[in-house]
Amino acid sequence: MDAICLVRTGSHLYGTDAPASDLDAQRVVAPDARAILLGRGIDSHGGLHGSKTPGAEDVATHTLARFVAMALEGQTIAVELLFAPDIFHLVEPSPVFRRLQEVRGVPIPRTIAAFVGYCRRQTAIYGAKGDRIRAAEAVRDLLAQAVECHGRQGRVGHVLAEGGHLPLLDAFPDAVSTDSLPQADGRVLAALVVFGRKMPERLALSDAHDLVRTLLAGYGKRAQAAATAQGADWKALSHAVRIGGQALELLSAGHLTLPRPEADHLRAIKTGQADVEAVRAEIDVLLERVEAAQAASVLPETPDRALAEQIVFDAHRAAVLAET
Repeated sequence: MDAICLVRTGSHLYGTDAPASDLDAQRVVAPDARAILLGRGIDSHGGLHGSKTPGAEDVATHTLARFVAMALEGQTIAVELLFAPDIFHLVEPSPVFRRLQEVRGVPIPRTIAAFVGYCRRQTAIYGAKGDRIRAAEAVRDLLAQAVECHGRQGRVGHVLAEGGHLPLLDAFPDAVSTDSLPQADGRVLAALVVFGRKMPERLALSDAHDLVRTLLAGYGKRAQAAATAQGADWKALSHAVRIGGQALELLSAGHLTLPRPEADHLRAIKTGQADVEAVRAEIDVLLERVEAAQAASVLPETPDRALAEQIVFDAHRAAVLAET
């Protein structure tokens, strides 16, 4: 499979690298005719190669079709590759990738799910608002009661249908919500959303309960550490601020600046040179701004899926014709 792009990513792309930073890269490949005709040209493959040590080269590989699907979902990696300056390309991008770059604002939806979802999760963990632990405890208790009531056959849909979640939506709007999940077969599933984690209606109540317990345990430990500045996860805090800034720029300008203009600020957070309370409050504000920017975003409400898929089709067709 030929690489249509190979891009230096991670802290080097963001401008926050240090001498010991890993050398990460992402590759997008165009499958050959055999792979396409055998149906092997769709999913990502190869995973990570190399050891995760300073100076090592870790390369994640994605097929063209999977990469385009990621862009249509607004996934972080795909968006960053589309906006990466040429200086970070380790090989000359192919004409196929250049074509994707020309229309890069078209396939990226204003939902930019990965960006917004990450912001919500990090805000839930590190945010300054004091009701989040109480929200997690309330959801945990609700699900525990539902498990007792419905037993092993219980599903999240029971809670949604019975309205047990409604008081939580009013009491903790920043932590608990509902959403709809479109399925490939055209159906739409309802979901309970806790700290950005979507629990579809068909998820077993026991599994949902365990998930919230895990979230609560992690939140309590990390939030307490951040509050006291002892053992704070500074790297995760810097990621949260970076992702929030990237999401805000994408939604407001339809563009992503790399390296990040706020790289010095991110580096200060990453190395523990910032005030914990100030960073937690910054994450809260960023999420509020991102949520507001979504409503008035310059990005399309729905991506131009036909155009994006046409680029994949043309590349696959050319590969097949070249070998016949």
